Amino acid sequence: MDLCVIAHRGEAQAFTKGLKAISPHFYQGDQYSVLISGEGVFEASKLGAYLHSFSRVLNFGIAGALNKNLKLETIYPIRTHYLHLGHAPEFKSFTTNENNPFDCITSFERIHTNERALELGNFADIVDRESWLLAKICMDEEIPFESHKLISDYAGEQTNCFDIKDKALEYSEELFLYYQDLKSLSKKEDVKNTFNLPGSFTQRKRLSKILTALSFKKDLSVEELIEKYPFPTEKQELNSYIENLNQKLNPIQAQIQRKIDSLQKPFDEIGAKIIFDPKLEKKKIRVQMEINDQKNIDNLSSLLSKTQFSDFEDLWNGDV
Repeated sequence: MDLCVIAHRGEAQAFTKGLKAISPHFYQGDQYSVLISGEGVFEASKLGAYLHSFSRVLNFGIAGALNKNLKLETIYPIRTHYLHLGHAPEFKSFTTNENNPFDCITSFERIHTNERALELGNFADIVDRESWLLAKICMDEEIPFESHKLISDYAGEQTNCFDIKDKALEYSEELFLYYQDLKSLSKKEDVKNTFNLPGSFTQRKRLSKILTALSFKKDLSVEELIEKYPFPTEKQELNSYIENLNQKLNPIQAQIQRKIDSLQKPFDEIGAKIIFDPKLEKKKIRVQMEINDQKNIDNLSSLLSKTQFSDFEDLWNGDV
């Protein structure tokens, strides 16, 4: 059974009709139940008390757009959830569906300035107040999680909370109809090999997912994307081609990788290697090098004496 998690009662009103009120914030039904979490990361922690009674958790609600290409009053499924801690992003992110083209960043505060919206827009297309923690709780417990956001406004100085409240019922009904459609749809396969995708099975599967997501993000058909970015003629170029498409899909991840590569380069030149935490959660590195003569030690000692730890801290603090 599904558990629908919604921050505000106004957004939940179409979902809770006909359900049994077990508590002021939890409504139980035969086919799905609803948890009204409240707004904000701390309020979202209520989910933990209800999680194990459900096979899937879906988060619905309104959110602000950081990407001006997103359309108002349109619902977008979320791919990756990020968290901004006030001064820097938290690099522990949660990807719940790689096929979705848009990312969401959760903020501890409402976004009331254009400067703040511009800053967060470097990391995601959409900003909300709670979905990161919902995703984390579900991922930690290995329970499927989805998030779908209705764009009510563009984040920044134009935000008008009173106008949004006046439209709460309209938004709730739109989200509920969307949920009904979502339930009625059977799971679709990725883009099939009708475009004669090159490469091995693994490469074709990855390429298919990236083309699907990129077509939504660029508002182009898969055919138009392939015409714009033709497949390579040489088999050995395919991995680079896939990576280039992935960078267009995930520009922030590409920036992070370029930063890592620049930090790694001087170590590569002396035969050493820097090992980061795979998710960049732990603020530490490990230096690995095979030592077979004094020159190796001298080279490593010289490089370490010139290395500034602050360069690595910049990466962890989001300065990429």
